[in-house]
Amino acid sequence: QIAASNLETLKEEIYRVCYLSQASGETQGGRAQSALSKQLDFTITREVLQAYGTAVKQCAKKILSALLEARGDHATFSISGLDELDIADFGTELEQASALLNLGVNSPTLKRLMFQRLAFKYLNDLPQESKEVIAREIDAQIKS
Repeated sequence: QIAASNLETLKEEIYRVCYLSQASGETQGGRAQSALSKQLDFTITREVLQAYGTAVKQCAKKILSALLEARGDHATFSISGLDELDIADFGTELEQASALLNLGVNSPTLKRLMFQRLAFKYLNDLPQESKEVIAREIDAQIKS
């Protein structure tokens, strides 16, 4: 119960620190934030998540090493992942994609890949099978 309470307190503190610079919402000083300004606001969040990812990997490595030692196993392993973080604002990415498409570049491949990327980003919690169906539907709609 103490650990759960401490975890909740830490979670609230991380949230407070990460979003302190964003406390004013979409505007600062009465004017809208630029896309660059929004990206800079996520710097703290990115740093916290990267540190968390490193801690999780180190903990997993210690646990696996202890298990291998306890079993007398001489297997080797490597731990990877949790290094690349995508915490960009979807609205900003959508605006940037729209601006790129409005440049008039006549590339079906660009359009198809952009729509797929945006769809997958927005629907990131879907099962892989559903994503594959969506990709095929976008491919069929936008022929190269």
